[in-house]
Amino acid sequence: RVLSSLGVALLHGPPERRKGAIRNSMSSGATLQEAVETLREAARLDKGRFSTFFNLSRALRRLKDETEKEQKEDHVTVAAGTPLPALLQKVRKEKSQKKEVISDIAAERIDALRVAHNINGQHAGVCYQLGMALKEKGESEESIHALEAYLCIMAGEGQALQETAKRRTAGVKHWLAYLKGEASATAPPEYVAGLFDFYAEKFDDHLVNQLDYNTPELLSDEIRRARDALSKDADSGTLKFRRCADLGCGTGLMGPKLRERDLGVEWLEGVDLSSGMLQKAREKERGYDRLICGDLVDVFEAGQDGESPVFDLVVAADVFVYVGDLQPSLAAAARCLAKPHGLVAFSTEAPPRSGSANEKEQPVAEGGFRLAETGRYMHSAAYVRTTAEACGLKLWARSNVVLRKNAGKPVNGH
Repeated sequence: RVLSSLGVALLHGPPERRKGAIRNSMSSGATLQEAVETLREAARLDKGRFSTFFNLSRALRRLKDETEKEQKEDHVTVAAGTPLPALLQKVRKEKSQKKEVISDIAAERIDALRVAHNINGQHAGVCYQLGMALKEKGESEESIHALEAYLCIMAGEGQALQETAKRRTAGVKHWLAYLKGEASATAPPEYVAGLFDFYAEKFDDHLVNQLDYNTPELLSDEIRRARDALSKDADSGTLKFRRCADLGCGTGLMGPKLRERDLGVEWLEGVDLSSGMLQKAREKERGYDRLICGDLVDVFEAGQDGESPVFDLVVAADVFVYVGDLQPSLAAAARCLAKPHGLVAFSTEAPPRSGSANEKEQPVAEGGFRLAETGRYMHSAAYVRTTAEACGLKLWARSNVVLRKNAGKPVNGH
């Protein structure tokens, strides 16, 4: 019991000291490695104490996260004049060794969670952590059992759930749909809101600087091509998209592109489920006249006068990846689109192909969509076309593009 308590105290030591201890191999102070070793010893001495194994799993998770972070920041040291083949061999060897360490930590964490679950199978936190760890490892059947157990426990809480628990529960339902291969219509709103509220602070830097995200540029180029072609059929010269709706606008990365003078946007509305992302859009002053926190279709709701808004341009950049069934969004957009030259421009993630980030995913049925391991949806080109046409839209153009990168590989889309 004393060792277990000591391990927890070490686990909750000052983050800056723990971080420094790991990086500089300090022997004093509260270190994460010391916490892991202490809790390991406590678990060896008392195999029936739930809190010891649960806290060991928490410590191992932090250790895994820190090790993965170090791996990304590591630099290989070589002597001057080292031949390129030898250098590449050393890099591959060090990466392989680090991956093995991370894999071993993950496996030990799952073992600790399994023991904790065997001791107390009604602990929601253990069921959730075990289920998600198993999902990450690819052990679907056991993951499903653990996550379903979590939902059963939370169902007993009724209406007493805090917002964090509601969002976690929504996320579990989303991941269960993936694990079971179910064609869910959309990611739960609570899950998406929670995901991007957490992500908001680092969203722009991570997406643009690390993942080479360029969907706004790709879409704006396509919008101009469509405008130029449509303008030839119009009697009033170059078309202007005076009123525009940006679906899933997030931090507003699309805003500056839409506000470029030649597009003629005079009124720009954005809608997003994440209040944290919208706050960033406000802070960055990206050109929005109105921002709505809500579902995508909320931007199309009738005003106090009972009249539905009319938009010349509706954009959805990298948002339909969290929507499986596109019919509700496209139908609402079509209903509020200016006639006859209104435009809907959006991106979707393409089905798996060789060399792409999603190449190991299950294939997408022709004319369908599928929820991927990433928690995002992939849509076939045929599905997008038939759904859009069923909503009264006519396909103007479709391009095969690279939307961004994931793990160094291209995320292909349309």
